[in-house]
Amino acid sequence: MPAGPITTRRRAGTADRKASRLDELNDPAPERPAATGRFGDIRWFELKGNLPLSGSVTEGQSAEAYDLTWDGSVLAVDTDSTFTVYDPFGAYRGRKKDKYSSPHDQGSRGYTQWMPLTLRWEIMWMQPHATLIKGLLTGAVVAGTGTFTIDGVTVLGPPGALITDSDPAAAITVRNRGFEGDDNAIALVLWDESATERLVFDIPCPIA
Repeated sequence: MPAGPITTRRRAGTADRKASRLDELNDPAPERPAATGRFGDIRWFELKGNLPLSGSVTEGQSAEAYDLTWDGSVLAVDTDSTFTVYDPFGAYRGRKKDKYSSPHDQGSRGYTQWMPLTLRWEIMWMQPHATLIKGLLTGAVVAGTGTFTIDGVTVLGPPGALITDSDPAAAITVRNRGFEGDDNAIALVLWDESATERLVFDIPCPIA
């Protein structure tokens, strides 16, 4: 018999490999900066830059954002802490903080999750862009009018939406499509993402 203790080798099983992979995901590589996260980490934000910067939304678009912290009662913006947020599927349109004056100075808010596959903070949810609004005509409109303006705007949907393309406190330009109406008539307006503009879909006749 061989002298000394007998040693045995065990081939790593499936459980060992899974545990090793989880360790890799949860332990950021040494070269990663401290601003990155661990698999599954959540980070709240308010946009510092517009998303997108201009034009149509695109897959993989990104913007700078401020961290949001919880002070025990409300979410507070930490303007000393910024990071980049990514929209992998081109699903969001947002406005930056202070794009417009108070009370419309808040930027679009949401939360991201750290993704080990792409090594970046990807948006899981963000306040939506207002796609349905109503307002009052700032002047009479005839069927041949190409565009007109509305003011006194109210967001109708989706819930929690912000107007990101125009100052909500100012007159908003709308594309006409054959409608007509008197000054101060109510206009119902949709967002046309294909043209990145607002399009009237009804100017209801007043009830006598």
